[in-house]
Amino acid sequence: MRRKVTLHGAHLQLPYLRFGDDELTALVSAYAGEGFRLRLHALGNLAAEQAARALAVARVPAGMATIDHLTALDRHTADLVAASGAYASYQPGFLPRFGPQFVAAGLDRHLAVLGGRLIARSGAPLVLSSDHPCGPLDPLHNLRTAVSRDLGDGRVLQPGEALTRSEAVRAATVTGARSLGAVGAGGLTPGEVADLAICSGDPFDEASCVVETWVAGERA
Repeated sequence: MRRKVTLHGAHLQLPYLRFGDDELTALVSAYAGEGFRLRLHALGNLAAEQAARALAVARVPAGMATIDHLTALDRHTADLVAASGAYASYQPGFLPRFGPQFVAAGLDRHLAVLGGRLIARSGAPLVLSSDHPCGPLDPLHNLRTAVSRDLGDGRVLQPGEALTRSEAVRAATVTGARSLGAVGAGGLTPGEVADLAICSGDPFDEASCVVETWVAGERA
């Protein structure tokens, strides 16, 4: 269902919704009932609010769903996402590509654009992902942009939405694994599967790159 962008005072809602409320809730309930882990595509705050509401109405257990993208959010919607028990997956690597468009449209005056800090503050478990092939695959680019908020042209978009380095690493590794129900969600600890990457230096240094990748304790 396509809707126009609406502005009520300082509250901006972005279109559009793919399903009606009842239809989405029925789909969510049916898939959850079959034991599926759910991933809901929600770009704007209107879609994120609908996704969170559907998960709550369908009583999907906490940790069994992920709401993806969350490109533009307000505080109220971020709190709804957290209350739904869903993981919150976003792609800071999109900032250089789409950030200038948000700025040109003035949306950054009303909403947090790929706002990692807003999501983290809400209490939702935060996940970094790439959305490849739509977004850049390089995980180091995602990590760095989550912290730098660099648009690639010398500008920094909403620096208050930056994650710390440790928050970014955790969101890209153990929390990401946990959101998928994957092994290794406990991190680099005894008894966990040894999945890890080794960099040539500080991964937040642009000159660093991945030099080794280990999967289940074996070098790939």
